[in-house]
Amino acid sequence: MATPLNEVSTKQVLQWIGSHLSQYKKRVAGAITALFTAAIAWLMLGQGIKYAIDSGFVESASETLNQATVIVLVITLIACIATYARFYLMTWLGERVSADIRNQVYSHLLSLPPSFFAELRTGEVISRFTSDTTVIQTVVGMSLSMTLRSVV
Repeated sequence: MATPLNEVSTKQVLQWIGSHLSQYKKRVAGAITALFTAAIAWLMLGQGIKYAIDSGFVESASETLNQATVIVLVITLIACIATYARFYLMTWLGERVSADIRNQVYSHLLSLPPSFFAELRTGEVISRFTSDTTVIQTVVGMSLSMTLRSVV
């Protein structure tokens, strides 16, 4: 028997989403790696700028300033590539998990007896089906990524 909606905890929902993500372990690992790489690079950027100002401008050392500028550009490039990879992978995971859930729900709907559809309007079922999977796609693809990024 299904658990009523008001009795489902956040932990249970996260475990359920995690079970769907578990079949894409390599992509999840790639997204987490990209997340940490981007976070570290963006944090290093401040130190690179500090080095450029302290060693290049203050000491009037043009060679040091040139090196610091290159370092800052390399850090920025790494951060941008890692951010792109994280965004791409998390969006892909959101799309994939959403499609998997849609397939599961569709298969379940096909197994229901006709009496189920006599009691509930088909349009209502389809509307719930579409809107709920879209919310899950947003959670996995965007919200989860932003939450992890903020934590890091």
